[in-house]
Amino acid sequence: MPGQSLKQLVVLAVPFLVLIVHVAWRFWLRTRPTVRKANPDAGRTVFQPMQEIRAFFLLTAFLIVCFFAYCWSSCEPRERWLGYVCFGLLLGLAFLYPRTLVIDMQGVVSRHWLGREKIIRWEDVAELHYAMDKHSLEIRDKENHTIVHRIFHPEPVTFRDFARDRTRLPLKITHRRSLKSRTIELPYRDQR
Repeated sequence: MPGQSLKQLVVLAVPFLVLIVHVAWRFWLRTRPTVRKANPDAGRTVFQPMQEIRAFFLLTAFLIVCFFAYCWSSCEPRERWLGYVCFGLLLGLAFLYPRTLVIDMQGVVSRHWLGREKIIRWEDVAELHYAMDKHSLEIRDKENHTIVHRIFHPEPVTFRDFARDRTRLPLKITHRRSLKSRTIELPYRDQR
């Protein structure tokens, strides 16, 4: 049967394809530049997710689409639910894509690629909180809205220093060990 031989070919070829993609990915990660830069524009600085994260999301979306096409074309009618699972995973991946952060003169803007936008103005910022275990900086306003600079955004030190210079607020640093956490408040000092 021609359908059975195609299925056997896919079963034999997929592990080799995954291995080749994994080796190529590791080689690419070793040869990439170690310093990632934010994009400075006129009056603002844009912190997009790093290239590796974008490539990971595109590769994952491509693999889910391929698996969706395979499930829809070759599965029996009682196994068609796998195609719907793939479609749900693809939709979930769209919502998990990291936000783009923009620092401008008015405040910090967090943009999702689906169009949602969150803005915190500098005069509304109430707290700066840095979590050492997650390597993330949270900017929280008076209404408890937060914008988070995570590890997959470039230049965390530049983002932190710019936010501290604009707000002149103390920085709360949390260091978590297994079950205990310790928070230290670092007051703002003008470096000039």
